[in-house]
Amino acid sequence: MNEDRSLQGIWFLPDKQSAAVGGVFSYSRKNGCRLELIDQSSDDTLNNKDVDIILGITSDSTPVTLLQCSRTSRSTNIKGVEIIKYRVQFALIGHHFLSKEDVLFDKLKASITDLGTWASIYGFSKLDVRQKEFTVNLTYKIPGDLHFPIPGNMKAGFEFDASSTWIKETERAEIDQKIFAVIVTVELMPLNTILAGFYTFYKFFSLSHYDAPPLLSLYLHNSTLKNELNEKYPFRVELLYSDNFYNANYKRDKIPPDFLFLYTDIESIFPTVIHQWFNLFEKIGPAINLLNELLMKRGLPIEVQFLISIQAVETFHRNIFGGVMIPEDEHEKRMAAILASVPEEHKKWLKENLQFSNETKLRKRLADLYERLPVEITEQLMKDKKGFINDIVNTRNYYTHYDSSLKSRAMDFKKTFNAVQKLKVILISSVLNELGFTQEQVIQAMKMHIVYPFLD
Repeated sequence: MNEDRSLQGIWFLPDKQSAAVGGVFSYSRKNGCRLELIDQSSDDTLNNKDVDIILGITSDSTPVTLLQCSRTSRSTNIKGVEIIKYRVQFALIGHHFLSKEDVLFDKLKASITDLGTWASIYGFSKLDVRQKEFTVNLTYKIPGDLHFPIPGNMKAGFEFDASSTWIKETERAEIDQKIFAVIVTVELMPLNTILAGFYTFYKFFSLSHYDAPPLLSLYLHNSTLKNELNEKYPFRVELLYSDNFYNANYKRDKIPPDFLFLYTDIESIFPTVIHQWFNLFEKIGPAINLLNELLMKRGLPIEVQFLISIQAVETFHRNIFGGVMIPEDEHEKRMAAILASVPEEHKKWLKENLQFSNETKLRKRLADLYERLPVEITEQLMKDKKGFINDIVNTRNYYTHYDSSLKSRAMDFKKTFNAVQKLKVILISSVLNELGFTQEQVIQAMKMHIVYPFLD
């Protein structure tokens, strides 16, 4: 997924190989997967608007399966040759799947930028360098795989690989260790199911990296199939698809202080943390996605950043702590009593204006989350709790309604910028609390990270 691709070959439907036509499959992070066919046949089967599966054989004999193909255009060039273009959702490089039901896997293995530095798990156990005679004794053993149970009859974790370039006649000896994030399933599962599990896992890394680390590669495994090219190796196919996670502004080669936390910071509680992450993601996912927009540094106007951070905080509070002031049945009784006391001609208007009257207000949501933060953070973050919350609410109301009467109470640019950083601290600290981080670990994450300078 890290490089653009262009694969020439012939393309056909699973049951229509005799009607194969020439064409080019292309992939880029920007445009995703595309297929351009040069239709020279009289068979019109490869000209449907939507096609579940298109198979291909590239010029180097590699089998390719294209899934969920939607025709985007059909035209004829000046020589009378018909050109048909498809947008492709998924490309599986290395195998032909004849039907949607056959596209099943029991492992996804991904390479993610800077994952090795974040994990800080290495196989080097001894390094003895003697400078006088310059002798080097090195002991290396590849780390064992780490798999942790998660909901959905799956496991999430890390697997390692290593290679060496050392041979007798050389000027250099190297050991290259690689780490992969993996999703392992007990039974074969559809592509969308295992991808959903990986997406949830990836979002954990977007939080810990405090950014959106680019995906470098994705491979899918099916333990019941054999590798068509070499039976010594497990069956796998490479997956290409539109990379919605990609952040062109990502700063590579991170060092430990660039991360919100490292694996080694939470190694003892990691099995609990990652299980809780998967268990809660349906609830916290929307807030994490909004937070991710702020972390990706897209250059959004400060007003937009502020409103996104407010929405993230409100979404998190609603999904974790609830969204109403009093129980719904009590609210319905109160509404009925109020509506019964007004003239009939005003009831519809009043009912429409009171339909969200039981919603927890932003002021209370902020106060609730504030009270759950470690004192060491709140004392540094906002010494004046009431003033901070008032500023947030007034500024949110101004940017939401742009009522000129509220402008004087809204924060200026500098205060708004700092408020965004503080709202991120509130949200991240709250997420870490829910995941099972200790107060000391939450404090360490905030103090070690780049957000700390914005605390008062």
